[in-house]
Amino acid sequence: MSSDGSRNPYNEENILSIKLHKEETITADVKILEQHGPSTYSTVLSVSVPGLLLGSTEPFVKAVLKVYDRRYAEELRQEHKVGPWCPAKERCYAEALASGRAAEFMWLLNTNDDVETPAEPWDEAQNEVLIQSWSNDLYNNEIRAYACLESLQGRQIPMFLSMVTVSRTPFAHVEGCGMDDNAFDIRGVLIEYIPGPSLENLAEQVPPEHWQYCVDQAVQIVRTYAYLPILNRDVKTRNVIVSPAAAGWDHARVVMIDFGLCRFRDSDESDAEWRFEKWVQDEEGAIGVVMRSRLKGRGPEITYAPSRRWHEHSDNEATAKTIEAETERSQARQDTLTRPI
Repeated sequence: MSSDGSRNPYNEENILSIKLHKEETITADVKILEQHGPSTYSTVLSVSVPGLLLGSTEPFVKAVLKVYDRRYAEELRQEHKVGPWCPAKERCYAEALASGRAAEFMWLLNTNDDVETPAEPWDEAQNEVLIQSWSNDLYNNEIRAYACLESLQGRQIPMFLSMVTVSRTPFAHVEGCGMDDNAFDIRGVLIEYIPGPSLENLAEQVPPEHWQYCVDQAVQIVRTYAYLPILNRDVKTRNVIVSPAAAGWDHARVVMIDFGLCRFRDSDESDAEWRFEKWVQDEEGAIGVVMRSRLKGRGPEITYAPSRRWHEHSDNEATAKTIEAETERSQARQDTLTRPI
């Protein structure tokens, strides 16, 4: 049960009715096996899917369902200070939809990147529209990223299985909101399930003699997609999975996940502008530098040599060494905060 007494649809063992948007739309029931971590910007679930729907001869296939449901996007709601969701807020949202006020506000949010917070706080309906707008953007980014990274699917990122719509909330039946209105649609993606620990937990889960291989493979993912028009603003060690192979950890499959915060190169963005953005973000350093610092003194020394693909810009702003030093200091502070007492 949620804090407000309503039933959370994403509890383990629950059955979700979903639509898979493949060549044609297919309706299916999937069973929730596990929720992975708390809901942040999305809710990530392991689910059991009828194998036939995914072209498998197995009766059921384990997959990951990533749901962009504003109601349970806890971190997103906290960041925007809108408070936890409750049925009363949903009724306000439904009434705003029926009156057309929600559509007007959504249009304003989508056409103006610099919407200022008014002197008077937004009402509950506007807050829900704001979070819905963010959820839509994150979902669309994820879809676009998997399309852009198609050549990496099945190897360095999960296979993309289907776009998904989760069955609607009962508030979709509010008078004035037609059943063809998609404002209550809960969108998501169904992707390949990858077992194994995250790179963040490498020291606790993987023998030390295999650490260098795993870090090298993770850095290589960033280098593989470097030529593509995508910039991942959420490269984190927790977003890389090390999946063990039957032949051992030295043949582990290392996979990057979570692309909702990616941005894509604009059609009018110059080479210099794009290269500068890539240099500032330092995606490979977010793995190589961080893991070198995280594992220091805990086993074999991790070596990492930056590709320096974007470093012609290092004289314009802070040097690459400054960025690396700051990353290491930040990681050291984080390790101190999380170290058991």
